[in-house]
Amino acid sequence: MATQICDLIEEGYVEEVLDYDNQQNIVMDLSVSIHNRIEALVSCYNQDKHRAVECLSTLISQYQMSGIKILEDFLRRMCDVPRLPSFFRLEAAKALLEYEELEDDTDDEDDEEIVKSMRIENEEVRKRNIKRTEVGSSGLEAICSTMGEIPTPCRVEAVCLLMKYTEHKPTAERCFLDLVNDV
Repeated sequence: MATQICDLIEEGYVEEVLDYDNQQNIVMDLSVSIHNRIEALVSCYNQDKHRAVECLSTLISQYQMSGIKILEDFLRRMCDVPRLPSFFRLEAAKALLEYEELEDDTDDEDDEEIVKSMRIENEEVRKRNIKRTEVGSSGLEAICSTMGEIPTPCRVEAVCLLMKYTEHKPTAERCFLDLVNDV
C-alpha cells in the first residue's frame, strides 16, 4: 500500500513517523495525534510484528490500569483501521469492553453526607461504564462490518462478542450468516 503525498499533507502527517527507530516511541507518545500514532503502528507492524505486538500489549495494559480517555480514543480508532491486523483490532475492542471503572463502597460508619456523595459519584461511574461499553461495542461492530479476510477464529470471537449487545443485533446476525455461509 502506497502513501499518497496529498494524504500526508491533509492529515498533517510528519516525516518522523516513517523513521523505523522512532515508531515505537511515536505509538507510545500520547501527545502525538491519534492519526500519526496509528500510522506509526501500521508501519511498525509491517516492519517488525513482534515490536508492534509489544506496543499494543503495553497500550492495552496502560488502558486496563488507568482507563484514560486518550487511550480509549486511540483503541477505538484502531477498530476502524482495516490496514491493521484483525487480531490487533479485536484486541483493542476487547480491551475497551473489558475495562470497568470501580464504584466506591460505603461503610455503615460513614457520615450520611459522605454516603450521599458516594452514591452520586457511583451513579456517575455507572454512566461512564455504560458509555465505555457503547464505545467498545461500536468498535467491535466496526470490526465485524469490515471483516474481509479476518481469520475464522477471530471472526467467530468477534461475532460472539457482538451478539451480547442488543443494539448491534442486526450487524451480528448479518456477520453470523456471512460466517456460516463462508466457504
